[in-house]
Amino acid sequence: MYRVYLDWNIISALKNFNKTAVIEDLNSLLNDNAQNIITPYSPAHIQDLLKGSDKPENIKLIRNDLDYLDKISNQNCIQFDFIKKYAHPTFGSAHFLFDSYIETRKDSILHPSYLENLYNDTSLPSLGKLMTLAWKMTPVDIDFNKFEENPEVKEFYDKYFKRTKESNNMYNLMVDFSEFYSDLNQNPELYKKLIQIFRDQAGIDPKWISNLKKPLAELDDILLKSKLGFGFEKLSTIEPDEKTEILNNLFMKFSMEYAGLDMSGYHPDSFTKKNLFSNFTNDSHHAFYAAHCDYFVSYEKKLLSKAKAIYDKYKVETKTLIPKEFVAELSQNLGETFDSEYLFNAIKKTIRQGFITVIKEHDYEDSIIGLYRPEVPILAYFNFLYLKQDKNNRSTLFLRHIYKNFSDFTFYTEIESIVNKCFTIFGADVSKREAFNQDDRTNISENKWGGRVWLTESFLIQLTYDELSTGVQLFYEQITNEYLNELKQMH
Repeated sequence: MYRVYLDWNIISALKNFNKTAVIEDLNSLLNDNAQNIITPYSPAHIQDLLKGSDKPENIKLIRNDLDYLDKISNQNCIQFDFIKKYAHPTFGSAHFLFDSYIETRKDSILHPSYLENLYNDTSLPSLGKLMTLAWKMTPVDIDFNKFEENPEVKEFYDKYFKRTKESNNMYNLMVDFSEFYSDLNQNPELYKKLIQIFRDQAGIDPKWISNLKKPLAELDDILLKSKLGFGFEKLSTIEPDEKTEILNNLFMKFSMEYAGLDMSGYHPDSFTKKNLFSNFTNDSHHAFYAAHCDYFVSYEKKLLSKAKAIYDKYKVETKTLIPKEFVAELSQNLGETFDSEYLFNAIKKTIRQGFITVIKEHDYEDSIIGLYRPEVPILAYFNFLYLKQDKNNRSTLFLRHIYKNFSDFTFYTEIESIVNKCFTIFGADVSKREAFNQDDRTNISENKWGGRVWLTESFLIQLTYDELSTGVQLFYEQITNEYLNELKQMH
């Protein structure tokens, strides 16, 4: 099952059924492949819909948008947990997430009071107050005197970092920055001035920065040699410290790298009264959540370019495509009927063309394991194939789904999809179970799911949890006389 992340502009176009050929094709592709495509939503979609929610006359329209978001995502959501520091799947209506955001939308995520309350909502309420005290006692390594020579830089710090200049500690810096960030969201001219100061200090020109082949690495070298005296990595990093623990996570790092690319002039956004800094930061959040999926689809080429630059750094294989490119690729990938003939041919083709390497591990000292990778995921899910042959020439073939993005989780919907495909191909299992049902969902939620088993004349076929990932794997165990004897000895 392909995970496809659509930004709000695409979802809005689908909802309003824009009369363009590509939107019509995209709509048909999604509707015809419900068993093969999942399109989760994220808090970034909710943030998009919060704009204008302070006006009562807009609420009905927003509720209609939330209804469509529920429909297209099937209520599958990806959220980031700032306490546990990882993204995880949730299942629930976008209306509930929207309502919870309405209550806290005036709180800045960077303000100490917000972070303190975040901790207070956990089982360690005293930790929030301890963190606040620690921030007030933590000095910040900023020498404001070195900015005295540059009038523009001095004016900027005098205006926006008054508290920090008076008392140079982490708490004041966080308060100053949260207020500066609030102004930044309202005044596009402020960001334009800020990036011009930065680019002048760094000596960079967006006209050639956007042509960099490895932008993060090359910018790191450029900035290190500039007047700034620090590289891109430092620009986009919150130094690890127990006092800034809550801010040290992949979400914040990704967002800062995205902002750093834009400030440095890599496919930079244009800011107006309609395209505010809040739109820009929300784009970075869309890019982060999309990194947990197979595809990120957007009209915005600047957004996709910055996202891809960061994906390349982390070796994330999420594909960044405009709608036309996405429809063309998925239409081809999903152009076959997933039946037994398809599965046989896909496995045969992968073994013939997709060899990667031979694996030698101590657990399989009497076996040879060949690792293969199909050009297109088999059954729209399995992206690696292993072929093991033991000393008796008995073959075991197993298909795995290994995440090549930020994910370390699986949606129920994905397991349901592969179970139903296996039922279509192999029929009822040895326990006469057919399609995915409520018992499966309950057992998965209680960590009791035992998978499915089928028996043919030549093979024992098992669909089980993958012990090395959070997905499922499909085993083909060849049945030979030696194998039957091994089973008898086990009993």
